[in-house]
Amino acid sequence: MAREIIHSYGADSALFGNVSVSLWSGIRIRDSFLSKKISQDSSYWVQIDDLRFRMNLLFAAVGGVAGRITPHEQRADYFYKILNSPFETTAEGIEKLSTTTGLRRIDVSGLSFRVLCEKGTDVYLRGGDVRLRKSWGRTLKGALRLEEVRLNDKKVVRDLRSSLLLRESGIRVRSARGELLNGRLRLGGAIDLKKKTLTRANVEIRGSDLQVLSGVIDDKTGELSGKVDVSIRVDESVADIDSLIISGELRARDVQLKEFSFQRSLVSNMVAPVLSRLAFREISSEFEIKSGKVMTETRGYGDQLDFTASGWINPELYIDQQVEATLYQAIVSELPRVAASSLESTDDGNAMVRCRLFGKVYQPAIELERGTVRRAVGAAVDDVGQGIRSIFRTRR
Repeated sequence: MAREIIHSYGADSALFGNVSVSLWSGIRIRDSFLSKKISQDSSYWVQIDDLRFRMNLLFAAVGGVAGRITPHEQRADYFYKILNSPFETTAEGIEKLSTTTGLRRIDVSGLSFRVLCEKGTDVYLRGGDVRLRKSWGRTLKGALRLEEVRLNDKKVVRDLRSSLLLRESGIRVRSARGELLNGRLRLGGAIDLKKKTLTRANVEIRGSDLQVLSGVIDDKTGELSGKVDVSIRVDESVADIDSLIISGELRARDVQLKEFSFQRSLVSNMVAPVLSRLAFREISSEFEIKSGKVMTETRGYGDQLDFTASGWINPELYIDQQVEATLYQAIVSELPRVAASSLESTDDGNAMVRCRLFGKVYQPAIELERGTVRRAVGAAVDDVGQGIRSIFRTRR
């Protein structure tokens, strides 16, 4: 009967190791596995070692639960809706649980959840434990523990713990703590399921490892190392990327960049292999999400160069940044003469370059300031002229 009920809610497959029912203690389901295929390239599954609904089934029957779990009743495909309409489906699920007569507690042990998305992204949550009890009114109160979260088989979050407050109108997360990319993670906030808004959310990240992040993102983005702190604030806003109101700050220390796409573009444009490896004592950035874009103001300080950058990046990983960099003598001396001559000299004997960095993050284009191009052309022409003069001098 349990399998029929789950299938009636839209699951493609449902397996149960053992189901036990007690009139006074409730329902216990062990070793359950549920799966759903959303499209040709996307699907998800849920596995639970032990699920217990601690309830008085006699009270539940009197309260009408029996009438709501008839296996042959036609229902909406909730397993499809939970991904495509998460707010409405979650609100409906909380409402059903919070109004179930006789229900005292819900205990979930050994929860695993995996989603395979259309663009190849693989999200895997493992080792979840949830404890919920009915509190005053239609409220479920409890705690969550999650052993790890993996993204494309790379461990991102570890040992996440949080208190939970669930109502039909929303979910509140309090004092959530864990590890993110080998650093500390703290967060809290609320989701209004009726208004589909995020409210009063804050995220604090301390000491996360940029080298681990580099491995999670993609091999072709280059090599990255260092430590980063991030603070994020979410004002009340609709939970949609085009409507979110998010701001924050980032501060990275002892950053090293090697063979990133923008560096390869710099090397190609300026014939400067030295730029393929850069080190910075500190990089700081203020960012704000507006109209679906992340607007950034960034500064970097290093022994080779300092820079400022202003612009945006969007969810499709397209960027547009105006960059101004001061190159110190140590790096200028390693540039080819044409490249060095194209740079604007500063009063303290260093050099400055201005450019626009735009396009796809993995293959950005660089547009040098007109003055830089004119000076480079002048230097090249001068080199050619000197070469021609030396030839004629040799022939005499």
